[in-house]
Amino acid sequence: PNLKRVVDKTMMFSARSGLVVCVVLLSVVKSDAWWCDGHVLTAAIAERNMCPEAKNATDMMVAQLAPEYPKATTFMQAACWPDDLKSDRDNFFDTWHYINLPFIRTPVGMALTAVNTEHNVVWALAQANKTLRANRAAPVDQAMKLFFMIHFAGDVHQPLHAITEYSVAHPPPDGDNGGNLFRILGQNVSELHAFWDSGAGQWQTDINRPMAANDTDYINTWADTITNKVPESSVADRVAETDPNVWANESYMLGVTVGYPPQENTTLPPEFITTAQETAIVQVAVGGYRLAKTLNDIYCPGYSEGTRVETS
Repeated sequence: PNLKRVVDKTMMFSARSGLVVCVVLLSVVKSDAWWCDGHVLTAAIAERNMCPEAKNATDMMVAQLAPEYPKATTFMQAACWPDDLKSDRDNFFDTWHYINLPFIRTPVGMALTAVNTEHNVVWALAQANKTLRANRAAPVDQAMKLFFMIHFAGDVHQPLHAITEYSVAHPPPDGDNGGNLFRILGQNVSELHAFWDSGAGQWQTDINRPMAANDTDYINTWADTITNKVPESSVADRVAETDPNVWANESYMLGVTVGYPPQENTTLPPEFITTAQETAIVQVAVGGYRLAKTLNDIYCPGYSEGTRVETS
């Protein structure tokens, strides 16, 4: 498989799926989506594509929270802040990180609906957008919603943050909790969800924060690799889509088509790993470009490719 095929397959299935989001209570899960590296890469790609007005506005918001959160003193590093809250046992926002769309391993057709709490990642992205657009919102509230938006733009593009498998081994109501209960062999992690969090094995550890010069170099090198493989022009149709519901549906269809190996408790096939790695790269790129467009639409409507700003 190649990157173009992965992108084309995503668009084809996304166009065909008419998933309807409804409010149905399911159990609360979950773990991180992309590990911190993937979130920082999403933010780095976004920052490269933001207009100066958006860059200035977001820098001011980051500065609002920097004194309280020394690991989130730049736009890129703020990408991991919502997971910092979970690490600090602030679990109020846990369901905002994902949406559970059911994947049933029996022939049930495509008439699937969202199964999740109301306050899911699609809802959270919409709320963050509203707050950033609200002239009367307090600066600290806007700063917090920016941090959430940066992070959730990564979450919603991780395929296993939009899907939960139901099977004989993983029956309702919990299913496999977004792949957290789906066991795999032969990797540095034992859960399928964690495998995807690592970019399918490409990002093995969380980056240090506060980031030192070598950490920034590492992220910029990876961001160069990703944007060279997936330039914005190659995914322009997807970047133009601004509805987080569609983003989640795309990730769901990737979860169905390439997210799960044929069997649990077995070594992942080499071709599965290759496709997963290519998919992760495409999804991080698209997430970054879409985050930039979302912020540009707020702070510089009509902005198109112009002078790129430097990442910090």
